[in-house]
Amino acid sequence: MHLIEGESISFHYLTDKTHLSQVSCLLDNDTIEYIAIDTETTPDVNTWGQQANALNPHTSLVRLIQLKIDVYKYPIVIDVKKIGR
Repeated sequence: MHLIEGESISFHYLTDKTHLSQVSCLLDNDTIEYIAIDTETTPDVNTWGQQANALNPHTSLVRLIQLKIDVYKYPIVIDVKKIGR
């Protein structure tokens, strides 16, 4: 898990399955009041061809998962495509 620092926002970017345990440890915290989750999808053209649509849950794949945990300073972006399914 490495930190990417930008001018307006910094975030942790995960591209390796071995780093998922670090996220699991962050979530195992009794003081968490909220977790915000967002996903970004991409069309699954390998399966659905031209019918694939990123907004259709039946013809798309999750590309990114974004988490913001209230007790943790930085958002976390999990690159599902790079990690693998």
